Amino acid sequence: MRKCSESRQKNMSKEKENTGEKAKLSAGIKNTAYLVRYVRQHVPALFYTNIMTGILWGYLNIASSVLVIKVVFDMLGEGRPFTDVCKFLLMMSVILLFALGVIYFCEKRLWPVQKLKLGKSLHAELFLKAQKADLRCYDDTKFYTDFIWTVQKAEEEVYTAVGNLGSVLLHVLACIGVIAVMLEVDPFLLVLTAASMACQFVFRLLKTKMNFYRELSLRPLVKKYEYISRVFYMPDYAKELRMSRVDRLLTEEFDGCISKMDAVYKKLQFRLTALETGEQICNVFLTNMLLIFVLVYKIFIVGSVSIGDLSVSIAAVGKLNSMYSGLLESLSQFVQSGMFADKLRTFLDIEQTVASPENPASLPIVPGDIEFRDVSFRYGDGGWVLRHINMKIKAQTKAAVVGYNGAGKSTLVKLLMRFYDPTEGEILLNGKNIKEYDLDEYRHSFGTLFQDFQIYAASLGENVKMGLVESRDEAMIKKALMTAGVADNLRDLSVPLLREYDKNGRLVSGGEAQKIAIARAFLKNPHTYILDEPSSALDPISEYNLNRTLFELSKDKTVIFISHRLSTTRMAEQIYMMEQGRVIEEGNHEELLARGGRYAEMFEKQAEKYRET
Repeated sequence: MRKCSESRQKNMSKEKENTGEKAKLSAGIKNTAYLVRYVRQHVPALFYTNIMTGILWGYLNIASSVLVIKVVFDMLGEGRPFTDVCKFLLMMSVILLFALGVIYFCEKRLWPVQKLKLGKSLHAELFLKAQKADLRCYDDTKFYTDFIWTVQKAEEEVYTAVGNLGSVLLHVLACIGVIAVMLEVDPFLLVLTAASMACQFVFRLLKTKMNFYRELSLRPLVKKYEYISRVFYMPDYAKELRMSRVDRLLTEEFDGCISKMDAVYKKLQFRLTALETGEQICNVFLTNMLLIFVLVYKIFIVGSVSIGDLSVSIAAVGKLNSMYSGLLESLSQFVQSGMFADKLRTFLDIEQTVASPENPASLPIVPGDIEFRDVSFRYGDGGWVLRHINMKIKAQTKAAVVGYNGAGKSTLVKLLMRFYDPTEGEILLNGKNIKEYDLDEYRHSFGTLFQDFQIYAASLGENVKMGLVESRDEAMIKKALMTAGVADNLRDLSVPLLREYDKNGRLVSGGEAQKIAIARAFLKNPHTYILDEPSSALDPISEYNLNRTLFELSKDKTVIFISHRLSTTRMAEQIYMMEQGRVIEEGNHEELLARGGRYAEMFEKQAEKYRET
């Protein structure tokens, strides 16, 4: 198990190893074995039918060409009646048709269903890992880009890996069968074909590694390409695109992205073309031209090749070359799947550093004191975001943390919610370090409204309950919406929000969306509310009503406001003024005004705007 930063470093070192000269086919096969074992464990029907069809296809490829030709010419050479030949051909046709029927049933009927099961199992594991992974992982751009790429590719790559297993069986069995026939007819032709195969293998392996390296180089550019494309067709950006000239900047960035992608292609195109040319020379010259020369020599000079042997030799060499090319393709896919498997295993092995203890303490039933004790924090190796924070919020009181943008207020919430752990110091709830509590129970004991809350493409009721209450408890959901001040015309819990995949979805305003997010916090009925900029999208009347409602509902609860709008925080019993990651003032509203410090200055500036209005 590894942390996300350690996983990224391991990934980078393996990328260098896999794209360098020491890359081995065995490493690709070893990592691909992990994907194959995953499929065998979770979707055994897909695994075993791929093996079965691989064996059947291998038999079909031998029987339908080389084997049938050889047996027919042997029968004719032995003087067997024509009726025997016809019976043999009829029997082979029935067998081949039955085998084809089984194969097509698997490919067209069984595998699409099994692929859905594979996707469900794989994404369930990845979604759980994404939901449990530390937020630090999302701060690492390289790690996050790789993670998105892995999630998007996971189903197809794993499906391809198990498909390649059947393909390898197919081509190996076919090659073995053809080789057996060639050893009997003419061993020299086998040596000639083997030399061509060895050369093709080297060229194909080098091409595979170079293609994977190209994909790695293109990945961050593709991410930028897709982002700019989304901006031009998503409704979120439509108004600003029409009211500004940001489209010019984005178009320039897009053109620059295309230029960089073109440079990556050009950088590797010559090498890939050279490798492709080398592979084709091996195929055309060593296999086809030399084969024709040897056969012509044996027929006209030596006279040692009969028409039957000639027919079998041509068919065998052609089939062996075809099967070997397919085998190379499957093995090169093994290398690529192996590189992907290594990344997938890296993500699935990420250790959750912000986690529950083995023997968690019991959470307090009633609100407890919350204390930040000499807390400092920074993201990764960056500068300090919070420094020496000391504050104690008494249970069942109303506290506010205020300050200008960038003061560190929202980071304080992230630490309190244990999205991150402090770099230094500790946070206590009811006298115990919050690390001592079960993580999920601890988080669910808070009713939290984040500054960057989200509305989901789901019904209004689902957007409020968020899995917190049963579907039948509609009365509770409606009460929460009413308490949050949601308008009467938006009380139908079944109405869909957004139009991601429902054309009848309702687009809500910023204020309506914030009220829906507030209703989520009300529905939980927690012992502590944490409200990060709870009225940033509300009009003054709605803001006043919200504040009044909050203070009525939370008489026996703890409420923590995070805001830079002091009209929301003036009623708090304790106010902490933050600046540049430090608490510079604390007290109630009247005390802080009397001191004439930064809080008083901030309040006076905001009050002045209302007076002017």
